[in-house]
Formats: sequence, C-alpha cells, structure tokens
Amino acid sequence: MMIDLNGTELDVLVRLVDEAIDGIGPEIHHTRTSEYKDDLKAQRLLLRNLHDRLATTAPITRGETASDYASAPLSTA
Repeated sequence: MMIDLNGTELDVLVRLVDEAIDGIGPEIHHTRTSEYKDDLKAQRLLLRNLHDRLATTAPITRGETASDYASAPLSTA
C-alpha cells in the first residue's frame, strides 16, 4: 500500500510515532505483568522501525526530504 504524504503530513506522523515511543518507556517500567511488558517492548520495537522508515521517506511534493521534517533514525538497542 502506498500513501502520498506532503512534508507537513510526514512531520505530524513522525511526531506522533515519537510521542508513542516516549510514552511506552514509562509504561514498560511500571508494568508488573511480564507478558504485557513483553507486548509493550514488541510494540516499541515496531514503532522504532516505523519511525526509521518514515525518517528515510521523502515526501511526494516540492522535492522536500524526510530529513527536513523527521528526526534522525532511532536505534533499536
């Protein structure tokens, strides 16, 4: 599936993914159930991979690059 995003839309999407990643850390820390904690860690990894893909994606319009809008790729460590 392909979605055409302009620079502003890409910026919003990357910021939302960043916020979701930031929000998972404390939730993982405060979770006592190991199964749920593992699910959260898997979700964080998925979000980090998504962030990295978005950060290397160029918007469709005006020759903008994703680096104009997205932060650097996140490490998965």
